[in-house]
Amino acid sequence: MPIRPLPSVAALIVAGAMLLVAPATARASDGMTETGTTTYEVLPGQGQIQVTVKISIYNNTPNETTSGGIVYTTWNNTEVTVEQVAGPVSATSNAGNVSQSTVSSDDYYRVVKLNYPYVYFGESRVVTATYTIPATPQAGAI
Repeated sequence: MPIRPLPSVAALIVAGAMLLVAPATARASDGMTETGTTTYEVLPGQGQIQVTVKISIYNNTPNETTSGGIVYTTWNNTEVTVEQVAGPVSATSNAGNVSQSTVSSDDYYRVVKLNYPYVYFGESRVVTATYTIPATPQAGAI
């Protein structure tokens, strides 16, 4: 099912240098807690909006001791949805390199998979993705 852009988003981006922060969802049912924020900074002089997605990942799945040894449950990727009109995505983590690949897309968005260094039980990771999208002509108006 394709995701459609919301017409009301353009109305939110009216004042120059305005910041919007949208909380992301968290999931813990599979042993990982993922929380984050997305910040939109209007850059009227450049005709762009700088988007920063900051994701915190925590592994709360204990290691399991079996007759064959220890089973480790690790996490090493997440996905972000990026507008099709966005420029290149730059991604970093607090523990090393982040690679990326586009896993799906439609007319409006693309889903980018971010692969970061493994997160073991009790560890956390912070992954930050940044990109720009074009601002509407009204973004710099007061």
